[in-house]
Amino acid sequence: MLTLFCYSFGQSLEKSDQKIEIMLNLGETFPDFKAESTCGPIDLYEYLGSDWGLIFSNPSVSTPVCTTEIGRLSQLTKEFDRRNVKVLLISCKPVEDYNSWLKDVTHYSGCKVGFPFIGDQNGQIANKIGILDMVSIYISIY
Repeated sequence: MLTLFCYSFGQSLEKSDQKIEIMLNLGETFPDFKAESTCGPIDLYEYLGSDWGLIFSNPSVSTPVCTTEIGRLSQLTKEFDRRNVKVLLISCKPVEDYNSWLKDVTHYSGCKVGFPFIGDQNGQIANKIGILDMVSIYISIY
């Protein structure tokens, strides 16, 4: 099960000219971004077009639970395609870290991963949507 736990504080943290968003709430528009991915450069809105998007995150590379979750999502690719849903993964790791892991996911799931893994090693996307924990936010601004 893919779950995103967030806490809404209804505020932002600020230090000098840097603003850290606390939470992206239901009903708000997911921010567009351009980033490197395992499928090459990607512009979110261009990639999605008029389709729905299922965007999930994972904490690290090669974790057993994430491997099985990604494998299962890969197995369901035809179902997502039938419903006009495009899947993406966002992680605070560089894109290069995913290449060997994708081979493991393919091996264990029996199917190729057909969706992009977004490299967000500087945390800009995670910051925009508020999925960083408060410790990470504090460290990034102080």
